[in-house]
Amino acid sequence: MNYNPWTFKDEKKWRNLLVQPEARYWFCEAFNGTFVGVHAHWSKFNVGGVGFTDYMKEHRFQGWLVGAGVSIGHQWILSNRFSLEVSIGLGYAYMDFETYPCDVCGTKISDNTKHYIGPTKAALSLIYIIK
Repeated sequence: MNYNPWTFKDEKKWRNLLVQPEARYWFCEAFNGTFVGVHAHWSKFNVGGVGFTDYMKEHRFQGWLVGAGVSIGHQWILSNRFSLEVSIGLGYAYMDFETYPCDVCGTKISDNTKHYIGPTKAALSLIYIIK
């Protein structure tokens, strides 16, 4: 689960709630070594004034997405209580969102749906094991 309630300076915002459960198959032993997995994802988002293009930086997007994907990763045991894990996933997402002309104001420009295929997960995790 991931929750980001951030509002940055200049009224930029990146707010989202993400749920992304995953089932894994470990090749050697559980929680050690290489694994493959399948994951599902659902998110509700409200993002404005941030992005990779000028269009994304000048607009706000509010909506939800749902999808699924596959992943691969590796976990290293560092000690009795700590592990380090890296994983990456590819998949599909269906997005349903509204577009607004600026990050916090304005009348809705459009209703949109989009099909996305590409990276759906990237993680570097430091894990503490509770015994």
